[in-house]
Amino acid sequence: MKSKMQDTMERQADYLHGLYGDTATIARLAPAVAGRRVVVIGTGTSWHAANQGALLLRRAGMDAWAVASVDFFHDGPALGPDDVVIALTHTGAKRYTGEALERARAGGATTVTIAGVGVEGADVETVPREASSAYTASHLGALFRMAQLAEALGADLGDLAAVPDAVATAVADERDPIHQPDRLLEFIGGGINQWTAAEGALKARETAYVATEGLGLEQFLHGPSVAL
Repeated sequence: MKSKMQDTMERQADYLHGLYGDTATIARLAPAVAGRRVVVIGTGTSWHAANQGALLLRRAGMDAWAVASVDFFHDGPALGPDDVVIALTHTGAKRYTGEALERARAGGATTVTIAGVGVEGADVETVPREASSAYTASHLGALFRMAQLAEALGADLGDLAAVPDAVATAVADERDPIHQPDRLLEFIGGGINQWTAAEGALKARETAYVATEGLGLEQFLHGPSVAL
């Protein structure tokens, strides 16, 4: 019997085709972001996406950084009218993401919320609400929206039009080369893919209940590697 997560994953390519065809939303957003400092915030899966999104914006020459929502709320940075805060959220329900947005607005910053379809307060929508709490399609949708924004601001990210079909091909690949380990499944990535590793570890852990860890390559080499 097909799981709700599998059903959602099989719809991801269609969702991305729809997002790719929606150019008006990003066209309206890009001028409000251009030339300003950008802080991208999120919690959990959205924290991983925030780091990748900030890196994509830096490829467009932006001064962009990621801060976990809880850290942003408690420790800053201090913001003003020249700053933009982009919040990534699946459902708009995370406490600290909402409170961080309130803090940003109180400081005079412009705020942008990228969230699922129908989420109250969403400035940019991604995909319909998922039945699976792993939020696989929502995560991919948020990343695609950040890629669209980065491209609109001048980043050369390659052929975004090819992404939906690439996702469809990956989902249809039924090979399963990874077997459950006796102790630990380690995900490792360099650069932007250190956050792919972190997210891969999180997804495997919360859906397959396997002990996992996701680290950046340098972080893995300088200590954790000795345990393997």
